[in-house]
Amino acid sequence: MAAQENGKVHYVDITRDNGNFKYSNDSFEVERGDFIEWSCEETNGEDYTVIFQKTPFYWKEKEKKCGQKIKDKIKEEAEDGEYKYKVSVNDGQNVWTDDSIFIVK
Repeated sequence: MAAQENGKVHYVDITRDNGNFKYSNDSFEVERGDFIEWSCEETNGEDYTVIFQKTPFYWKEKEKKCGQKIKDKIKEEAEDGEYKYKVSVNDGQNVWTDDSIFIVK
């Protein structure tokens, strides 16, 4: 039997146009136990990475192939506050980076 997901899922779709990043859900609030699911449908991208300095997860960095999702649950002991993260997209020739944020309340 699969584990039940009880928290709300917050979706973040990442797109990039000539180095300019756009997020479907930018600067949002989450609660402990919620999930965040990132996706990057970069047509020219090979892979993308989400990187944290201070993290509300049990990891600081995850990498996936473009088209695959990164999904994880905010840990119960995560501190309140802003969590800044960096997104990088590798298109095979260049690595493009951008910063984003969400808030745990």
